[in-house]
Amino acid sequence: MKQNRIVILLPLSVMIGLFLFGFYIINQSSSVTNEELVNHLQMEIELIQEDENIPSLQTNWVWSDFPSDGIAGDDIIEFIFLNDSMEVIPFFHVDGLLQLEQSNEVIYEENNFYRTDEGIAFRFPNKVEDNQIYGPRGNAVLYFQEIEENVAYIEVKYYHTWEVWGMELENGKGINEILNNSGFKEYWVASRSTNFR
Repeated sequence: MKQNRIVILLPLSVMIGLFLFGFYIINQSSSVTNEELVNHLQMEIELIQEDENIPSLQTNWVWSDFPSDGIAGDDIIEFIFLNDSMEVIPFFHVDGLLQLEQSNEVIYEENNFYRTDEGIAFRFPNKVEDNQIYGPRGNAVLYFQEIEENVAYIEVKYYHTWEVWGMELENGKGINEILNNSGFKEYWVASRSTNFR
């Protein structure tokens, strides 16, 4: 009878140990909020030289994690052109295309952009719809028709919001100005820059 206790107690103690270990691991896993997502954004800028004289500019982004507090709102990618003194240069001779991707398939395209007080901006949705997640992965490309000679640097700003907003972007106005004047506080901005020449 004592030998049967070992046969019953040993597997039972292993099962209890595995359950407690699993419970501990699950409770230790951290979740990312929209506010912390800025630390999980990977964004690159690349100049693409297809034509000898006129390059195009592409930025790619991907979130390495998803926010536990949901996906909602709109995000904005803004391209800013700067001279050697880091002063903004107005840029008008450009076409553009923004694409959102999931599983290497394009699920959203936008070729309309806004001319802000600093540069050129695309607005795109963050949402989950019909098993498609809009926002976490995408790219935006600017196709230059001609190049301003004194452009030395390009800065790309990524504005992430996690609240549905009914505001419209307006040509000639700054994105921070629009968001702040409306009392909108649920957003952050990440930026990357590169040499243009």
